[in-house]
This record gives sequence, structure tokens and C-alpha cells, in this order.
Amino acid sequence: MAESAKQSAAGKTEKKPAEIGLKKDFRALAYYWLKNNYIYLLAFFIPALLTYISYIIFGIYPFGPESVLALDLNGQYVYYFEEIRDTFWGDGSPFYSWSRNLSGEFMGVIGYYLASPFTLIVILLPRKMLLGSLLIMQLCKLGAAGTTFCYFLQKSKKIKPLHALMFSLLYAMMAYAVIQLIDPMWLDGLVFLPMIILGLEYCIDDGRKINYIIPLAMMCIANFYIGFMVCIFTGLYFFYYMLAGSDTLKRKGLKKKDWMEYAKAVGRVALSTGIGVMIAAIMLLPVYNALKLGKFDFTEPNYAFTDAAGNLRTQFEILEFFAQLFVNQYNEVDVKGFPEIYCGVLTTLLLPMFFMNGEIPFRKKVGLTSLLLIMIVSMDITPIDMLWHGGQVPNWLPYRYSFILSFILLNMAAMTFQNIKGIKPSAIYTSFFICFMFLMFAQYEIKDLSGLAEAEGRGQAFYYLDVNSYVWPSVALIAIYGLLMFFFTKKNKSKALPIIMVCVMCVELTMNCVHSMKDIDEDVAYSERKTYHKYIATNRELVDQLYEYDDSFYRADKTYHRTVNDSLALGLRGITHSSSVMNTRVIKFIEAMGYTCRSYYTKYKGSTPISDSLLGIKYVIDMEDGTPDVSPFYEKRFTANIHNQQEKEKEVAVYENTNALAIGYMAEDDILRISKLGNDNPFNSQNVFLSSLTGQTEIDSKGAITYVQPYFSRIELAAEPILNNVTPRPYGTQTCYDESGTGDHTIDLRIKATTSEPIYFYFKTENEKKVNLWLGTDWFEDGQFVDCGAKLGTYYEGDEYCIKTLGSFEPGQELTLRLTVANGYTIVKDFFFYHFNYELFDQDIALLQDQQWELTEADTTYLEGKITAKENQVMVTSIPYEPGWIVKVDGKRIDDETLQKNMIVNAFIGIPMEAGEHTVTMRFVPAGFTTGLALFCMGVACVVMFFFYDRKHNKMLLALVRERKEKRDAFLEVRANAKKK
Repeated sequence: MAESAKQSAAGKTEKKPAEIGLKKDFRALAYYWLKNNYIYLLAFFIPALLTYISYIIFGIYPFGPESVLALDLNGQYVYYFEEIRDTFWGDGSPFYSWSRNLSGEFMGVIGYYLASPFTLIVILLPRKMLLGSLLIMQLCKLGAAGTTFCYFLQKSKKIKPLHALMFSLLYAMMAYAVIQLIDPMWLDGLVFLPMIILGLEYCIDDGRKINYIIPLAMMCIANFYIGFMVCIFTGLYFFYYMLAGSDTLKRKGLKKKDWMEYAKAVGRVALSTGIGVMIAAIMLLPVYNALKLGKFDFTEPNYAFTDAAGNLRTQFEILEFFAQLFVNQYNEVDVKGFPEIYCGVLTTLLLPMFFMNGEIPFRKKVGLTSLLLIMIVSMDITPIDMLWHGGQVPNWLPYRYSFILSFILLNMAAMTFQNIKGIKPSAIYTSFFICFMFLMFAQYEIKDLSGLAEAEGRGQAFYYLDVNSYVWPSVALIAIYGLLMFFFTKKNKSKALPIIMVCVMCVELTMNCVHSMKDIDEDVAYSERKTYHKYIATNRELVDQLYEYDDSFYRADKTYHRTVNDSLALGLRGITHSSSVMNTRVIKFIEAMGYTCRSYYTKYKGSTPISDSLLGIKYVIDMEDGTPDVSPFYEKRFTANIHNQQEKEKEVAVYENTNALAIGYMAEDDILRISKLGNDNPFNSQNVFLSSLTGQTEIDSKGAITYVQPYFSRIELAAEPILNNVTPRPYGTQTCYDESGTGDHTIDLRIKATTSEPIYFYFKTENEKKVNLWLGTDWFEDGQFVDCGAKLGTYYEGDEYCIKTLGSFEPGQELTLRLTVANGYTIVKDFFFYHFNYELFDQDIALLQDQQWELTEADTTYLEGKITAKENQVMVTSIPYEPGWIVKVDGKRIDDETLQKNMIVNAFIGIPMEAGEHTVTMRFVPAGFTTGLALFCMGVACVVMFFFYDRKHNKMLLALVRERKEKRDAFLEVRANAKKK
């Protein structure tokens, strides 16, 4: 017995070194891994490299002056990345931001733009290379998309690695991917879609659920908007795969009539989808609540299928649609643009062969064709297209789900190529002929530069295309691919053919990418690196200097802007901000106060001492390039140098508004009787607001305001407007001034200064149409404006629709303000001129300054301080009302219903309290986040349970694990034996 035990022990001892040797042969393991996964590395790095080469040819820094910033990436997203980077490194919170529209939740912005795992690249790399990190992020997203599609094709379609690589390149550099580099948050859809569809197939076929749950949850977290579209398509694909696509269910279900297999598959998918959504709830619920603040009401959608004439509302002609399938086809990215569906000329060539391939089951042809038709109809018919976009018409960048159609096309093309035995020479001829004839038709239709096409009466459907860059390269490519397809059908197993095919694709995709970049530059313009880099760096230094000068909690803004989102990058707590996630209440209030405002953004232009003071704007930064763009009542504190967008050094000055109120203060509860401020007359709105806060507004029994303090007093026009070559006509409640006659088309407005107080003006309209402004300091009886005086710039155009100042003049001074109609007509509802009584304002603002909230602690999501209340007062804050604020007075929470009831002018948080000294605390947790966190934890727990269950019970998974282990061990054993020899 003892000897037997020794032998047994010796046997174990003899095996142990060999096992250790196998496990420790890391070089062998690395080689084995590379041997099995090299194709995925190629699928990642080739599209990334080709895109970077395209950028180099285009002129990206340091190979030229350009940056990756274009359109919204330039005007919005880059600043969100700046903010999230600050948040990650401890300067801010993912829950709330004070740098947007007076402040607001930030989870909606993260969910809309920043929740992608690739955002970590921008966060972790140094700030000084932010533009470079955005480029790296773009390249990584395209590379990841190529990798996931390559994996999908091999696992789902059983395509050989090199062949899968070919189609993965087409997928990663499809038109959608290249053009939407300017909207990088949407590229996550390309990355996760193949994994979601593959996981769905696994879930249906053999019960593996994690492969479906995890990518689905990641997609919905990374970008809920594209995730919504992917989920719609996943539902459509589910029906296709259940009815036509699954070979497994075909064997189990239809042959044995075992419909329980279908029922089980439906149950598995429903359960897995629910768990995926549960995990994503940590982002979806806060985002949903953020969207309820205004995005859902951003437009008033028209879901009618027909127009007034009874015609079906369609968006393009079918020939225009198919024109997008060839190379160099960029149209435009505004609402008139066509779907971005190009995914390689090879795909287009293989599409007719798909239907002529006898090796592809008829049911799959019908199923995929049905999916294809559903997508085309969805894009063409307006109300269906709106549903894909969340029920709204896209504001630029239409057909944001067009990558899904490219995914279907590439699936069809890959299946055709995989079943190459079913491709006959006649099919190649036919396919080439169809493509060639379409291109010849396009060549005939394209309007040439000489204008002959128009003179001969030809159509202009392809007006944006060019014969030399579109037609002939496409003809050459279908010829090359057609020739290569002949060699493939000869059953040639040489690896040279797919490598040649890949090389041709690389040339094609790079050419298309460069062409798209150049066309985008002409269409919406890429920004040069110099316009961003030093501008942001030096302005951040200036803001840091400001916070060193005064480290208390206050708002600040500036009068010059690179874009409307500067404050996010600079850390300013201000008004200026733009995003698709907006708080409509606050935006309407800011508009009512006379600042520059649009439905989705606000800007610090149009300020007055009243509006600035009530909103707590304590400091204003102004460019010292002439007359200051700040109130003359503000006091200059210090100056500094910054670089403008041309990298020229400029001096700026920091002004203090000494009347600025704290973020909260006590006011008379008369303010609660003002339900909201109208937006017709901002001067009246400011009078009502401040007068009501100080208890000096008189309201009759019917709720009508009978008296307010006249901080702004109106100056009536001295005479009717003098019109020169302009004809007025009624336009609803407005007046339209049409150009008529020859010469300058002008409207002269005459006023007389009644005091030496500053004069402000605002021209109300509901239809903005640019005019030029000129100020003359005299009247002319003959109506001739001899001396144009000072040019005041434009009005209504861009951001110039806001309160403006004329300055101060001696009492009795006669003034003429000339409006020059610039574009055919202008429409005006009323001309407002007002004097500003600073002394009366200064007197009344002091009443509010006596009872301000003295903060003892303040960070991004938590405020605490003391305040003393008197009878019949309410605490007014300039913090926008939204669900998520937890407000306590002396430790007792104010319920949400009470906060809603005490909302200030339907915009801000008002806090009721009894007379006496109180400690007030405010903490922000995004609405839905706590529930979402609980659901997330439950979902993750379910995934863990599925993981351990499948490891023991799922036959397919067990077989795969066993097969992989056997292959690896066999390889290592062979290598170990080779070393011994």
C-alpha cells in the first residue's frame, strides 16, 4: 500500500512540471492567441490607419492646419468632453453642471453625448492633446466597429477570416461612419450592433443570454438615442431570424413541428431584453427625465402620411437613393441630405448576385429583402422616418439610423460571397451590367459645369455628383471587383486573391474618405486647430485667475465667444450653453429677460443690470477692443491677456457687478402671484420681476397687474417711422416691410432722449429677418439720412436678436436709428426704446441684498447656508427648477409638490419658510438615478447568475469551452514536444 501510494505520488510529481511548463509558456500562449486572433487586429488597425491617412491627405494637424472639429463636434461636443474630463478629475459632478443655462442636470448630456466607453480615451489622455485624443477616439471607434463586424461574420455566417476582413473594412468605413466622425457619439451603434445581433442569434439558437444582454445594455448606456434605433432594428431582426434566418430553429421546429422551441426562444429573448434594459436603466431613467424638461416638446411633429394636396409625404426619389451606393457620393448633412448608405462598391456589385445565388435559401432571401425594404420605406416616408428619430424631425443630419441599412446590405453581400459556389458567370455579367447602366444613366443626368445638361432639358436629380469623381471611379471599381469575382468562382484557394481584394478596398475606402472630408469642409467647414487650442488654454488661465481673485460661489460670463458652449470648457457658471437636452422653462425665462435665445440655446448677449443682478452674474469678462460691451455701472477689477481664435494676443478686462445677488435671497411672496413672464417685451418682464420681488407690484382682484416700479420707462417714437423704398403691409399682428423702389431700403426711427439715463432698445418679432443698424444724432425733415453716424451692426441675424444699448445722451438729444432692410423684407411686431433708471434700481436691489443666502458650503451638487426670513416672504433662488433637488429647511425636507407650488415665475426654485433664521440645504440627485441604480444592480446580479448557470448547464457553451481548451492544450503540447527535440 505504501509503495503504491509512493508510485502514485511520483506519477503526480512527474506530471506537475509538464503542466507548469505548459502554463508558463507565455510566449507559446501569445503566439497561439495571435494565430487565432490576428484577423481581429487587422480588422481594427486597417480602418483606423486608412482613416488617419485620409486625415493626413486632408491636412490634419500636424500635417496641415485642420482639426477634427466640424459642425456640432466643433460647436458643442468638444466642450462636453472638456466638462466630463474636469468631472472625472474631481472638478465637477456627473449629476449637475453650473455651466449651462444658469445650471442644470448633466446626466442627460452624458447619456446623449458622452456615455460611450471610448470617452475614457479623451478623459485619460492629457488635456493639452484634447483634439488629438478626439482623433484617437474616432479611429478607435472605427477600428472597433471593424473588429466586431469581423467577429460577427465569422461566428454568425461562418465566413473565412480573410473574407470576413474584407467586409469588416467596408463596414468600418461605410459612408455613415466617415461622415459621422463629426458626431462620434453615434459611431457606438456601429460597434455594438454586430454584437447585439450575434448575441440575439445565440440566445435564439442555443440559449446563451449573456452575449446578447451585455452589448444591448452597453449600447443603451453608451448612447440611448442610437440605442433606441438599434433596439427597433433588433426587434425586426428577431422576427426575421425566428421565421427565416435561424438554421437551428428550422431543424428543430419546422421538421418536428415542435413549436415549443419557438416559445422557449421568445421567452429567452424577452427575458434577456428585459435584463439588458434593467442594466441600462442607470442611464436611461435619468436621461428620460432630462428629456421631459423640454426635448420631447422641441418640435411639433406632423405625423400625417399625406400633404395638403393628398400626396404621400416622401423624402427622395428611388434613383437618388440608389445613387448613394457608389463611391464619392457625399451630398450634404442638412435636412435636405440623402441617406448615407454607401458601404463599398463590392457590396453594390454583390447585391444582384444575392438574388441569383442558388446556394442561399429562399427563406433567407425573402427575410433579408423584407428587412431591406422596411428600412428603405422607413427612410422615404416622412412620418415613419420621424418615428425612428424618436417622433421628431431631425434638426440637420437626417437618417441617423442609415448604418443599419448598410449592415443589412453587407450581410447580404457577405452571404453571397460565402456561398460563392452559387455564383455563375452569368450572374457576374448581369450584376456588372446593372451597375454599369445605372452609372451611365447617372452620367447622363449629372449637370455638367458648362450648363449643357440644363440647356438640353436633362434632369438634375444628381446635381451634387461629379462625373470624374463619381461615375468613372465607380465604373473602374465594378470592373476590377467583377474580374476578381471571376477568379474567386474558379475555386482558387490562394490567399493572394482576398489580399488583392483588400488592397483594392483600401484604395477605394481611402479615396471615398478623403472625398467626404473635403466635401464636408466645403459644406460646413472643419475648424483649424489654432482656433481652439490656445483660445481655450489662455481663457482657462483667465478663469482660474478670476476664481483666485474671488473664490466665493457666483455666476460669471463673457461678452465674446468662440461658440455657445465656451463656459463648459472654461468652468464659468453662466448663461451661455447649447445642447439637445434643454430645460424649456429656463430657456423661456432667459428669452423673456431679453438675452439672446433660441429654442435649444442661450447666450450672454442682451444683458442689463437688472437681469444680471437678479441672476447672480457677478463678473463679466469683456474683450478690450473698443467700447466695452458691459454696463457702464460695472466696475473694472483687473485685466489679462488671452489668445483669440487667430492665436493673436488680446487684452480682456474683468468687470464686477456689485449689485449681483447671491444664488438665493428672501423676497416678498407677491412674486408667487406672477405665474410667468411674457416674452413680448423684455423691459416689462424685468420691471415686473424686480418690482414683484420687492413687493411693489400692484395686482387687481382679477389678477391683472396695475402698477410696477418703472426701472425701465418707455420712450415713444417722436413720429411714425420714415420709410424709404419700403412698403409696409399687415402680417398677422405684425408689420412686414417689403423692399420697393431703388436705392437703400430703410426704416428711420426717431426718438428724443428725455433724461441722461442709458437708452436700451429691443425690436420684437416672430419672424427674424436681418436688418443693418445705423445711429445718427439728429433728425432730418426731408427724410434723408445724410449722416449715417455710427454703425451698430446687424439685428435679428444670428445671435443679434436681444436687448441692445444706444448709450447715454443729454436730455432733449434727438436721435435717429436707421434699419436697412437687407434681404427683401423684415417683419416687426413692435419697436421698444426705454430709459433705464439706475438710481431706482439701485435703491430696490438693496432691499434684496439685505437678506441673501450666506453659503457655508458649496459644491456642484450640494449647497448649504443660512438665511433670515421675515413675515410674508419666500426664499427665491436663481436655480432652475427640475426634479432631483432635495431641499431641506432646518433639516426638514420640503416635498416636491410644495416646491412645484412655490416655483418662481415658472422657472426657479422657491422655498417657503417661516420668519426667523434658518439653515437651508439643497442636494441634487438626478431624477430616476436611484431607481436606475437599483435596477442596474438587479440586472448585473441576473447576468452573474446566468454566467454560472450556463457554465454548468448550457451544452453549446460547454462544448465550445471544451473545444477551445482541447485545441489550446494540443497546440501547447506540440510546441513543448518541439522544444524538447
